[in-house]
Amino acid sequence: MSLKGRLLAALFLCGLVQGTGHAHGGARSDVRVEMAPVRLPGLTVQLHQDYIAPQIVVGNQSGKLLEILDEKGRVFLRIGPKQAQGDVRAEAFHRSRGTAGADLRPGMISATPKWQQINAEAAYGWFDPRIATEYLEIPKAILALDGETPFGEWRVAARFDGKPVQFRGVFLHVPLPKGSARARLVSPTEPAPGVQVSVAPSRPPSIFINNRSPQKLEVLDARGEAFLRIGLDGVWARADSAAFKAANPEQAVQGRGWVKLNAGSSHAWLDGRAGWAGRPTGAQQAGKLNDWTLPLTLGGKPLDLRGVNEWVPITGLPAASKIP
Repeated sequence: MSLKGRLLAALFLCGLVQGTGHAHGGARSDVRVEMAPVRLPGLTVQLHQDYIAPQIVVGNQSGKLLEILDEKGRVFLRIGPKQAQGDVRAEAFHRSRGTAGADLRPGMISATPKWQQINAEAAYGWFDPRIATEYLEIPKAILALDGETPFGEWRVAARFDGKPVQFRGVFLHVPLPKGSARARLVSPTEPAPGVQVSVAPSRPPSIFINNRSPQKLEVLDARGEAFLRIGLDGVWARADSAAFKAANPEQAVQGRGWVKLNAGSSHAWLDGRAGWAGRPTGAQQAGKLNDWTLPLTLGGKPLDLRGVNEWVPITGLPAASKIP
């Protein structure tokens, strides 16, 4: 597997596949986490910020051991040389799994480490509490500024080949835009007989499809491979698909290959491809932000969904109704 593939796989090995939902309360729109470059031979360290929470993702091709330490100096993750391991007796390990400690039970924590393999590759991603943004307090002086402004630092201690290293960065206050992006479908809501489609402007947008036609409908990922099947024989998911895990973060599916989710003929999922990220320019705030396309097939034939994201300004609360 390529390093890029290892990193993508690592994104889902920290608990997303267990249906963790919103790790540490979810990502905040008014705070961005930034990380200083890490320049260590054979080590790739990235900081991902999505709709769940900030996450540190490491790929280690150095052949050396990388150890991640908690705030008290205890090692709770070991990445490399050939696998990733977690200390299941360390509280920090459970706090980093994206469940805010939901899998932590009385009697699990001990001063004696117990190491378990958590990835057969030397790659792993985790939601470190030291970069969580849910409970950060932003000083009033920072809130009064218009631009993006740093207001705090973070550091994660580690050891690489036995030598102390640090991952470090800053928290930035990002003033909320005076509006929001809304996804809208421009292709027909009934693109084929018996197929109904709708889009809910969530973040990311939620796509809903009901397929009562006799033909099988498949939702394709960025590589053109199907990860969802919807039809009269039920809803099926390719359980080992990274696209399915990203689109259904709260649905735990075990196994590999195609797994039946339910006997219905409809399904809703989150799809970042139908979303829009960033801060709009003045021109963009006047209307359309971008076009988007979601590839589907119906009976083996292409059936793409097309839509746009539009900027919807905040116009204030509606006036109160007058009582006669």
